[in-house]
Amino acid sequence: MLLLGAENLVRLGRFFSRVGLAAVALSRWVPVLPEALACLAGLARMPAPRFTAALAVGSLAMSFSFAALGDAYAEQPALGLLWSAVVPCAAWPLLRLGSGAREGAAEEREGEGTAAEADAAAARDRPRR
Repeated sequence: MLLLGAENLVRLGRFFSRVGLAAVALSRWVPVLPEALACLAGLARMPAPRFTAALAVGSLAMSFSFAALGDAYAEQPALGLLWSAVVPCAAWPLLRLGSGAREGAAEEREGEGTAAEADAAAARDRPRR
């Protein structure tokens, strides 16, 4: 694949297999991210029914949350608008902190497989006597 390269495309596929549903659902809360993740999910060939379900769950949760926020701040719309901008931006670093430990463990497992593959490739490429 010209855009990503074969290795990155495989990594992207693993990402969407592992956390794609949560990533798509939670991305609805962050500006610009949903559009980027939708493109990446397509490149990774995330199945359309899974993508649609995650999109619906994330969109419904966000819609009801913003509706409740609008109702709660009907008398102070500026404050409600401020909260609607601050909460998603504040939640993003917390989500990143929570996923950091899982990503580190996954990278360790991935690194082990890569080292074994590299050893096997080196053994194949050695000149024979």
